Amino acid sequence: MRKYYLSFMFLMLVLAMFLVVGCGARFVDDAHKTLSISKETYDSSLTVAGDLYKQNHITEEQKDRVIEYGTHYMIVHNEAVSALLEYELTKDEDAKDRYFQTVKDVLSRLSFLTDYVRSIGGNDELE
Repeated sequence: MRKYYLSFMFLMLVLAMFLVVGCGARFVDDAHKTLSISKETYDSSLTVAGDLYKQNHITEEQKDRVIEYGTHYMIVHNEAVSALLEYELTKDEDAKDRYFQTVKDVLSRLSFLTDYVRSIGGNDELE
């Protein structure tokens, strides 16, 4: 069930990204939704990995790799949040551009995390 939830959350994140790009007037609201969905996907991925670890289905090394990928995700996620907050406060187009550049990294890092959790969880049938 969780493998489908991760796939659904990632699909929702991609759809939210299209909303952000397509709707300039609602940029801030859509950007918040995108970051929120990506954070929920991150949380779900770590929950799945934690459950697998508790059930002894993954090794210490695999757990450490999940933590590493999760940390890399959170760093860029927080950078995107900062750029969005700066844009909200100043309406500075450079901050908006930084948000767009950073959110690409957010998606990339999230993809690394979800792909890795799926691979260690034995959910290859999703591909």
